[in-house]
Amino acid sequence: MTFGVYIVLIGLCGLVVGTAAQRLLPGRDSMGAFEAIPIGIAAALLGGLVGWYAVHSRIVGFLLAVGVTIGLVHLVRDARRQPAA
Repeated sequence: MTFGVYIVLIGLCGLVVGTAAQRLLPGRDSMGAFEAIPIGIAAALLGGLVGWYAVHSRIVGFLLAVGVTIGLVHLVRDARRQPAA
């Protein structure tokens, strides 16, 4: 697999995982799918590139991409949550 194909696949993974994480995380949600998708793509690319360059493994890169995506969607969602009055 070439680097370009890997980047495209990781980006698509981020699109799917970002939307799924936004929908599956429990609690009240103020973030829509159109906000979760760019966060998911960016997080997946970050995790995938770290896996590609630091560990030299596509499998680890994919797992990092999924983990970073879920974590970042969760962090952004919690940061946007308004304190209860």
